[in-house]
Amino acid sequence: MAKQPVPVRWTEENDTVRTGAALVKPGTSKGAAVAVWVDRSGNVTSPPASALNGDVSGV
Repeated sequence: MAKQPVPVRWTEENDTVRTGAALVKPGTSKGAAVAVWVDRSGNVTSPPASALNGDVSGV
């Protein structure tokens, strides 16, 4: 099954609460910890490309 977008909430180091959407596996429990990548502005973004992804994309 494909991951589904769901609302997520996290707290930054300065105690600022942020919200966004992230793709999670179906059946993930509400309140479960999930990995979320954010950009410098604090917006949810894709994980960084791995070295393998960069090599494949560059060919």
